[in-house]
Formats: sequence, structure tokens, C-alpha cells
Amino acid sequence: MNMTGIMKKAVLFATAMTITLTGSLNAKAYSTVNWSDQYKGNVFYNSDTNDSCVAKDSADHAANAYVADQLKTKTITTGYYGAGNIITIYTPYDVARFGNFKTNKKALKLKVTEKLEDNYSESNSFVSGTDGKKYCKDVYGNKQEYSAETIAKAEKTNKYHAYGKYSINFYTKKAGTYKFSYDALDHDGNVITTRTIKVVAREDGYAIKEATFAGKRFYVSANSRYKGKETNLYSSKDGAYTTKSSGKLKFKMNKGFKIQKIEVGYNTVGYRDNSTTDSWSILPKGTVWTEVKNGKKITLSTTDEGGPSYEKTKRYDAPTQQKIRSTEIHEQRSTTYIRVTYLDKRNGTTKREMFTIYKLINK
Repeated sequence: MNMTGIMKKAVLFATAMTITLTGSLNAKAYSTVNWSDQYKGNVFYNSDTNDSCVAKDSADHAANAYVADQLKTKTITTGYYGAGNIITIYTPYDVARFGNFKTNKKALKLKVTEKLEDNYSESNSFVSGTDGKKYCKDVYGNKQEYSAETIAKAEKTNKYHAYGKYSINFYTKKAGTYKFSYDALDHDGNVITTRTIKVVAREDGYAIKEATFAGKRFYVSANSRYKGKETNLYSSKDGAYTTKSSGKLKFKMNKGFKIQKIEVGYNTVGYRDNSTTDSWSILPKGTVWTEVKNGKKITLSTTDEGGPSYEKTKRYDAPTQQKIRSTEIHEQRSTTYIRVTYLDKRNGTTKREMFTIYKLINK
């Protein structure tokens, strides 16, 4: 196909996708951090609580603590050390550090895999809300606008503006219900309050047990892999893509989790904004999402995101001639995104996971 044909095909596809791929985006999603040109910073958002704030650094402690889930229950997988068995907790502005981590039964072991404690850098005691106001949350989760009185009260328990971040990895061989507790401490090591989280250990503690497209698995939980079940969407011959164009998309959830929404995302392409007949290029134009039902048929993207371009200018050394530069790059695979939002029934909180399916488009 010549360059003009590629250009027309790309733009037509982008236009069609924008028109047809609409869907309800009303399901909740868990905490996210995304750069915003509008706010010139990272927007932190938790739609379970509807709290949001802005910070330059995506690792900003105060912002992460402000939107963090207040876990009441954690579901883990027995006989497993992976990321699904880890929780991360952040101190609020009126707590100097956390300590005295323990479980109520010997069968549930814990290890602090990450501990950051800092009374040198002085974390902010407030966050900047997207509404322009300053907010903070105390050790009990109470939200309030920041004020001189607020900081004066906080300095009674955290006079150095210290902060801490902790990642806790749980491990047990025995299924059951446990309790994990830890203390919120002031700058002198005194206990302000004790928090308790219920830990439910199951043979498979992951929310999603497996996911299939066209009858082939593209995801299995760690427990399923341990039992010998593997993904088989991409054959050894194909390597890293499927040749299927469409098929049923199905997610199987474990007990205690419920799907709220499944979305399919397609990358779109189109002319750069200042394109002309003699100077154009095809660029990414964002991902468009559509909501689909579990177990229903979807069609994979066939968009080639190679990004062709064309430049034509006059030659000053030969006025009747022209200088032409063109590029034609083809991707071997197209990309389809799958986004699943689900409810953790034990916590009443929502989570979101993303998956990618690659399709062969150019041999």
C-alpha cells in the first residue's frame, strides 16, 4: 500500500473508533495516579472515597497517604510469597511512624519488606486538593481543611513532621481468618492508636482466577500456575501474539470478588494537528474505551501504529525539483487493552487491573 493509502486508512479508522466506541464509565475504580497538564502535576484519585489531590512527585508521601485505601480486610494466597500478599501503608500527618507489627496466630507470618522512616525531610502536613483548597486526614481517617490549628494539634504527636511508608508481606500455609495489627506512634514512641486488619487466607487469594479470549487463556492466577495451569493464547510458534481476530472474552473471579465493569481499549491514530498535503504524519491519538459484558464476543484491534510521515519541499538549487522525505514503518502486532474493575466484597472497595492482548497484523 502506498503512503496516501496508509494515511487514509489510519485516519478513517481513528474517526470510526471515536464515533462508535462509546460506553458507560460509571463504575468505580481504585486509587490512580496520572499526570495532568491542567494541574501541571500528578492527580491522585480514589473514587471509593472521591478524594483527590495534586502533587508534582508521583511518590509524594502526603498525597499517597491521603488517597490510600483504609484496608479492613486483606485476602491472601496460601503458600505464596508474591505481590498479591503484600500491603503498603503510609503514616498520616499526625503520626511519626508505625510499629509493633504482629499477627494473632503463629500460622500467619509477616515480613516488613520495605520500611522508609524519615524525620529529616519533613513531609507536608497537607495536600493540595483539585479544588484549590488544602486538606489533611488524621490517624482516624477524618478529613479536614488544613489550618494553623490543625498543624498545631498534629505537632503534639509529630513535632518533627516525620513520616513512614511500610510494605508488609504475609505468608501462611494454612487457610483461615487471621488478624494483623500495628501501632501508630508519636515522636516519643507512645501509642496513639492501634489498627487491625483482617487477613483472609485462601488457596487462591487473587481476585481473578483466570481470563480467556477465544477459549484461550491470557491470564491465570499465581495459584493456578502453581497447579500447572498456564496461559496458552500465544502458541510457541506465534511467540508473542495471536492470529485470532475475534472471540469471547471471559473472566472467572474467585470467591469474595465481583466484576463491576469490563472495558476494551483500542489505540487510535490520526494526522498531527498541523498536517498539510505536503507535510503530514500519523500520530497516536489516545485510547478509546468501550464497555463489554463478561463472556461476550469482542474484536481485536488491527491498527498499525507504525507512524508514517511525509515531507515535500522545494529544492533551491534546482527550482523545478523537489525534496521529498517519507517514512513507512509497520508494526508486527496490534494492541488491545482489557481493563477490569471489580469489587472486593470483604472491604467494600474497588480495584482495577489491566491486561494486554497482541494480534498479528503484518507477516
